[in-house]
Amino acid sequence: MNKLRVVVADDHPIVRLGICNALREEPDIEIVGEASNGPQALRLVEALRPDVLILDVQMPGMDGVAVARQVRARCPDTRILILSAYALDRYVFGALSEGVDGYLLKDDAVEHVVGAVRTVAQAQTWLSPPVAGKVVQRTVGHEPLGPDRLTKREMEVLRLMVQGRSNAEIAESLYITERTVRFHVSNIFAKLGVSSRIEAVTQAVRLGLVEV
Repeated sequence: MNKLRVVVADDHPIVRLGICNALREEPDIEIVGEASNGPQALRLVEALRPDVLILDVQMPGMDGVAVARQVRARCPDTRILILSAYALDRYVFGALSEGVDGYLLKDDAVEHVVGAVRTVAQAQTWLSPPVAGKVVQRTVGHEPLGPDRLTKREMEVLRLMVQGRSNAEIAESLYITERTVRFHVSNIFAKLGVSSRIEAVTQAVRLGLVEV
């Protein structure tokens, strides 16, 4: 069995222990590293290339949003699951804007962490209910700039985004470069009036452009 390799980064030892203990009970998950600050988390991800990074949004040395930005740039195959005690807009949308794959609140972390890890490892999105509510509320509040103006290629990219594909995977599927994918994603954001992939997917589903 190929185990899911996970790095857990949280500066609170008790929280980190609880998360690790829950994951270690699962035969298909392996904890390959633990970090107590942002720079250490980044070093571990670069060295170990885990399938999933569980990352506290508030970390000493470098906050979770900054770490997520660096991990996304340097290790794009590692899925990022944010762990936070707060569902504040600045944390939620700051993290989502960096392309994280999930946002798990600490209140339900131990109960749901196993499912969240497996979900994001499969290139799908996991959001705790209060976070999902914020995303939907903000998305519904946007006035789209014209989804009917999406080109055929942009619709192809959007459908693959809904499937949870990364930019690299979209590029490979459509036989285009990652730079071209980023260009199309930027246009999709502008036309849908959103600022993150999760908001784009939510808006596209709400408008009936795509189906999940």
